[in-house]
Amino acid sequence: MEHCPGEYSSARYNVEKTRRNLELFQTITSKFFDAHSQSILIDVDAVTGNKTYKVVFEGNLPAEARDAVSGAIADLRHALDMAMCATYEIVKGEAAPKHLYFPRGRSAEDVRGKLRKTELPANVIDYLVSLQPHPTESQNTIINNRLLCDLVTAAQSKHRIACALDANVEEVWIKATVKDAVSLSVPPRWDFEEQEAVLCTVGPQGHFEANYSFALEIIFVGAGPLTGWSVEQALLQLCDLCDTIILGLSLVSRENRAT
Repeated sequence: MEHCPGEYSSARYNVEKTRRNLELFQTITSKFFDAHSQSILIDVDAVTGNKTYKVVFEGNLPAEARDAVSGAIADLRHALDMAMCATYEIVKGEAAPKHLYFPRGRSAEDVRGKLRKTELPANVIDYLVSLQPHPTESQNTIINNRLLCDLVTAAQSKHRIACALDANVEEVWIKATVKDAVSLSVPPRWDFEEQEAVLCTVGPQGHFEANYSFALEIIFVGAGPLTGWSVEQALLQLCDLCDTIILGLSLVSRENRAT
């Protein structure tokens, strides 16, 4: 089988596609944050007269932001499957079987057992097992194996994956009339479904002042173990992870190239 410079091109294309979509996502969200702001809203209870102070974000996340990253998890999972098929075809000199996927197992023994059925060379199997694509407490020195497992698991929920606005409290200074305070949220917690954070509830005659700072970001929701992850942080790390794995497979496959 002659060398083909594009043997891993499909796998690499999917990773690069994700990087391009992430750049588009960053452009869209940057404009979104520039155009909208946080403010304090006061909700008055019609029965008790209690006043609830909330930080709210005015503006809905544009659909284009979700569109830009909606397929990213599936694309990266497919990149790993494509890399597996390319490796098989290099070392076996024949088309990869239809149901050949990047492995995920319950343990190292489980992963190795699944890979033996593929009849791939021992060094390829050893490399894949070394990535630890299974739950483990040990620290992998090659890649972030926990993130790898999260990617494979999250891809199973690809049709439910979305993104939402989230916020982390950077700084809050609160002054309230203590005797009139009904409840005080310390620290305030952002509700990404309501796009707000309750700061304090005071009585009808209560008073409240606050200086606050929330760091806004876009997170994954409906993405299994990746839910709550920053979209930018997760995709940047996942792209690097997939590139590393694809490169590793291309190197070990050279040692067993079919002729």
